[in-house]
Amino acid sequence: MIETKFKNSEVGTIPEDWEAKALGEVFEFKNGLNASKDCFGHGTPIVNYRDVYDNYSLKREQIKGLVSLSQADIKRYQVKKGDVFFTRTSETPEEVGLTSVLLDDIENCVFSGFVLRARPYKNINIDYRYFAFCFLTKSVRNEIIQGCSCTTRALTNGRLLSGVHVILPPTSTEQSRIATALSDVDDLIATLKKLIEKKRNIKQGVMQELLSGKRRLPGFSDKWVEKKVGIIGNTYNGLSGKTKEDFGVGESQYITFLNVLNNPVIDTSIFEQVNILPNERQNKAIQGDIFFNTSSETPEEVGICSYLDNEIDNLYLNSFCFGFRITDSEVDGHFLAYFWRSRRGREIMTMLAQGSTRFNLSKSLFKESSILIPPTKKEQIAIVNVISDMDSEISMLELRLTKYQSLKQGMMQQLLTGKIRLI
Repeated sequence: MIETKFKNSEVGTIPEDWEAKALGEVFEFKNGLNASKDCFGHGTPIVNYRDVYDNYSLKREQIKGLVSLSQADIKRYQVKKGDVFFTRTSETPEEVGLTSVLLDDIENCVFSGFVLRARPYKNINIDYRYFAFCFLTKSVRNEIIQGCSCTTRALTNGRLLSGVHVILPPTSTEQSRIATALSDVDDLIATLKKLIEKKRNIKQGVMQELLSGKRRLPGFSDKWVEKKVGIIGNTYNGLSGKTKEDFGVGESQYITFLNVLNNPVIDTSIFEQVNILPNERQNKAIQGDIFFNTSSETPEEVGICSYLDNEIDNLYLNSFCFGFRITDSEVDGHFLAYFWRSRRGREIMTMLAQGSTRFNLSKSLFKESSILIPPTKKEQIAIVNVISDMDSEISMLELRLTKYQSLKQGMMQQLLTGKIRLI
């Protein structure tokens, strides 16, 4: 890797021997196929909007859609390796002109009317894999977003995209080296994502067995007991009577709705501020409490549970959740948080959900419900330790994934702008 000298261009400073080319000089644009609904579900593969939206590089196995067409239409809308697809329309400009490059040759594959096809001119010296990354730079994305038209929806087309500039190294060899370096990091990221998914699936299987009593840990054999939730502890409400001026200021903190929803154990690093006046009557959250969201758009997402494992001064709960304080000395809150997130716990909560357009959890029905749990706190904690160890392993893998993704962003910033050269 060597540093290089720069020159000014339409997109800012670039290496002296690089070019900032308008897309109209690089690509021929074509609108996609508009077919009737009854044509879909069988026939030839079709590159759809979602394929492009979800993947900046596209392989055969990622294309799931099928459409039945005449041979004339297949020929007219056929795709080939190296084609770049742009999302044509969206509700926001930020989602217009997202790109995906086709990495495989696919026989008789076409593209839909919700995307644009950009095919490189034959005289363009390009490594097509470079296209997977060069459209991700801030300068290109900003030009695409600024150039789209907006009425009820944001739109782009071949004419608007033709004026957008892309930065191109002078040789396909250098392009290939950049693409290879970034693809190698992509491979690491993809491998790690698969490992994380595998670990999550294993964890779900272990939770299903341990939290239902189908599998017992060594040293425990006593029969599980049924307990009524209202006997185990008491519910309390989150913040009440607050206005928007009370949030983001003050000496107190509160647990956000998303903190409860996203974490089986409350993340103490992401509390937000709230102003609580002296002698104001609000319910504090304390170590050992568990929390539930009270409503959701679907019954399956009602009553997601989270556990507070730390003692935090002046801590409160958001108004869209309720707290549960355990009074039974033989019940562990961390165990309950895992239980309510398990398949059996979710089944119970789904049955308790009430509503039509939006679903709510009745605290009175919740307290009347019963659960089957290990008879001793010791066994509950042993189960928690097994699942927590698995959570810790997944968290470490997710942290590594974040580092790889940051590494890739840094590499892109350096390599795709020519600040660092691979020659």
